[in-house]
Amino acid sequence: MSDAAGASKAYRNAVKDVANSLGVEPRHTGRPRKDFESLIDQLDDVLEFVDSMDQKSRERALIFYEMGLRRGINNATTAVAEGKFYFKNKALYCPDEFKVNVSIKFSGEKKREKFTFNFTPKDMGFE
Repeated sequence: MSDAAGASKAYRNAVKDVANSLGVEPRHTGRPRKDFESLIDQLDDVLEFVDSMDQKSRERALIFYEMGLRRGINNATTAVAEGKFYFKNKALYCPDEFKVNVSIKFSGEKKREKFTFNFTPKDMGFE
């Protein structure tokens, strides 16, 4: 096998393997190097899309993180207002067990589910 034939075969195998990994049909023409370059261009488009999705996922995660912080601050101030958390001698005290009840609707589901989370003073940073 000549060097040119070996290179062409290597390009064809690379196109086949990369295309299979991407879940697309390999495209073979009479110019294996051009086929490979075309496939790499497609891969660049896919990677750019994945990068944009990563940014969207990051932004969405930050939104949910902020929502969690708001809920936590709201629950903490409610606990103080209801006397579950209280100040005594410039120290903040809490009960031995603190329950938080939430109702969550997960993406793609129609109904909300109820959950109870139990926390100890140590979980919340108390000594």
